Amino acid sequence: MHDGVALAAYPLLAFEHGDLPVAAAAGVSEGTAARTLGELAELQLLEVLPDGRYRFRPSVRTHASDAAVREDGLAECAAAVARTVDWFVRFAVQADYAALKERWHVGPLFEELGPGPYADEGAAITALLAELDNLVESVLAAEEFGDLDAACQGAEALWAVQLKAGRHETVLPALRAGARAADRHCPGTEMAGRMHTQLALALMEMPGYYEEAQRELVTAAET
Repeated sequence: MHDGVALAAYPLLAFEHGDLPVAAAAGVSEGTAARTLGELAELQLLEVLPDGRYRFRPSVRTHASDAAVREDGLAECAAAVARTVDWFVRFAVQADYAALKERWHVGPLFEELGPGPYADEGAAITALLAELDNLVESVLAAEEFGDLDAACQGAEALWAVQLKAGRHETVLPALRAGARAADRHCPGTEMAGRMHTQLALALMEMPGYYEEAQRELVTAAET
């Protein structure tokens, strides 16, 4: 795969991003990703943000996406999305675990990965907030590409942000995707109950969503 095309090609990279998720998307080393990002920035195909992250200009990204499909094919593009989803879900699980170690965890990745190496709960929340747009997009992409388990675990890993940072409106699309994925992938399970409960609790925090929240709580209780 041509690295410059790979780094620009996929829906998850529409937001700001750094070396590690880009390396995962392209299937290259972090060093290679960093060099390629630097080259793209020098060519003014990327914007460099104050915190050292990168953002594509919309027109450039559209062109790169079309080129990726043409040069690499749909199968490789889908594989890159899967690699990126996996990176973001694992990142979210470790950060969420570090932010709320005492809570009940359902997804198996929590036991497999454990908490990330954060100094304290505040640092873990900060890390989650810095990637929040990408984390939401990763759940939506997982659902779209049929990785329903990743959609559920990615949505579950937004609980610390939802509870401690109150970003209910931002995470709502991902929580809805997680609930849909659970109904298709694992109906009647603890995960399905968790997805509907988590969605209901977010809806309860926003005006105008009472009836939907009530339906989700009933669904969770019946699961």
